[in-house]
Amino acid sequence: MGQTPSTTELPKNAGPPASKPSELYLACRNGDVEKVKQLVAQLNTADINRLEPNGSTSLHAASFYGHKAIVKMLLQNGAKSWMRNKYEMTPYEEAANDEIRSLFFRPTETDVNRFVDDGTDNICLELMSEKKIEETINSVPNGMINGYKNSGKKFRNEDIQLIVRAQIFKYYLTSLQRSNDCARELQRILKDSVPSSHPDFEKAHSLFDEYCSLDQIESLIRLYTLETNFYGALRSNVEVFAVEMYSKLQTFKDRFFKGQPYRGLTMATKDIDEYKWAIDNPGTLIEIKTLTSTSVDPKKAYHFARSKKTGNLKPHRVLCECHFDHPCSTAIDLRCDTNRNLPCWSAYEDEAEILVLPGTLFEVCDVQREADTDRYTIILRNIHVPLEIILQAFKEVET
Repeated sequence: MGQTPSTTELPKNAGPPASKPSELYLACRNGDVEKVKQLVAQLNTADINRLEPNGSTSLHAASFYGHKAIVKMLLQNGAKSWMRNKYEMTPYEEAANDEIRSLFFRPTETDVNRFVDDGTDNICLELMSEKKIEETINSVPNGMINGYKNSGKKFRNEDIQLIVRAQIFKYYLTSLQRSNDCARELQRILKDSVPSSHPDFEKAHSLFDEYCSLDQIESLIRLYTLETNFYGALRSNVEVFAVEMYSKLQTFKDRFFKGQPYRGLTMATKDIDEYKWAIDNPGTLIEIKTLTSTSVDPKKAYHFARSKKTGNLKPHRVLCECHFDHPCSTAIDLRCDTNRNLPCWSAYEDEAEILVLPGTLFEVCDVQREADTDRYTIILRNIHVPLEIILQAFKEVET
């Protein structure tokens, strides 16, 4: 399986290939559904994800040969869809056809779309007027940051530096109030949000163990992308995750995103009017308040945004279009990039996710309305913050 040999290392944590093919692998390759059913009931997740002598897993085999029922069975029993074989390909990439590939999509039973805020109390975006900015800056200990005013003017680098420092202080201090050990606090959140009865319980804890024992931030991010309540719990307890991510920004410079991702929103008319006001009032910022999943595929949000026409008394469907003109250190590209040997950091490759961290800043460029659907498009442009400013702010809070 695979197209061309690779000299790169085998998947992390997979262990060395076994000396001979396992019963499970042979059953998956041969399409023996009953045998696979019997074996997965007896095996642990390590055995299910075993790397075989040919450098692939059982899930690779089932996907490559197009055995639909077996692929579903393996995924339901802890098979890791992100593991790469010796050709640096995942089971998703080696799928025999689109029907098999669709089995790796996020489950839709919960009717939850993480690329959409379906409620007028959006928690991902906050419009920061002059007053709000001053409150943010003054919320850190006295003497650390001076007060700030910027009536009707464009932001200068010094102004942005003050705001970023205030944000970092806020995340760091709030995190410390909860726990002085990020890993322990994240473990508590995981325990509370993913019960042992959850189908992804084993996957979630395996990823968390990798994050702790190997200091792999990608494992923590992939855990966030799983279809569990850990996602929602982190968005509500964002500070501890933000501190961990900000402390490791230098380690994934090659994933800083430049481009245009999308997110769906629901907004009341008064909220849309505020964004219109912001266009005519330079010096008004939009801050991302929590972990925010966006996608370079507009269909992920577009389908939601045009799902139905709404009247003036109902919330409006909004497509948020974000422009990153420079590589942004707080917008992390989770997609696979074979040209740079970057594996997908999401558990769902098809979503083409860009993870935007809390504290990312934007200005409003335009607000457009589509008359026949009453759908709005809000165009935001990222305020570029050099990585050095963020790192310096983080260094200051740790001293």
